[in-house]
Amino acid sequence: MKKLLPFVFLLAACGAEEENTEITGQNLGTSENGTPIVLFVEDNLNGEELTADYVRDFDSEEYEVEAYQVAYDEDTEIVYLETEEEVENPVILEAPVPKEMRVIMDDAFEPQVSRNRENYILEDSSLLPVVRAERIEIEYTNLETIHSYIEEAVLPSYDGGFVLALLEDDSKEAMEFAIQNSTFHEKLNEPGSDRGNWSINGYSHEMTEAIAGDEVIYPSYFIYQEGRQPHRVESIEEVFNYVDDL
Repeated sequence: MKKLLPFVFLLAACGAEEENTEITGQNLGTSENGTPIVLFVEDNLNGEELTADYVRDFDSEEYEVEAYQVAYDEDTEIVYLETEEEVENPVILEAPVPKEMRVIMDDAFEPQVSRNRENYILEDSSLLPVVRAERIEIEYTNLETIHSYIEEAVLPSYDGGFVLALLEDDSKEAMEFAIQNSTFHEKLNEPGSDRGNWSINGYSHEMTEAIAGDEVIYPSYFIYQEGRQPHRVESIEEVFNYVDDL
């Protein structure tokens, strides 16, 4: 497996001549346990690219990753990379869809590589070095950002397909989804069916608005399958009808 150590020495040598006060990588959002946002730079599995096939190649004893937890507060300037316009909804930083991000710090920075990880960076973001951001520049996102993330990072784990529910808070659809999520999952994977392995999940309304603004019509259920465009329907019944007809 590729080692990151020479890469770190190179950066450290450069830093001796010129202080480095910024890092660029991919923002992975936050985990469900409320950890700070995570900035992924590279690892020795796939370089600067994230991969959905990490399980096949993953070895915890060999895995090395350059990634950081990014701390910020109300004084941190948060702008879009492309335009430098102020980000109105900072929740976008927490969205679990990879997006390019640059972090600028007050103090000089020296790259650090994390080793002896329990799992791949998409599964384990604990115990990473912490950097404090003076300014954050984040890639602009939209509905296509969600589609790309599902197709590239989620769908490869399911040979049947994946369903993403985007629902308004406190709507009857959202309440039904919260109560019957596991039932919906079981119905998509009925024993004896030959349609492969499926999964269903959802984003909160707040997170969806932060990523896609007013692009999303509620309720929306997007059905993803390998080699097909995302298919939108407006009810869970339509999801099951679509899958039953495959």
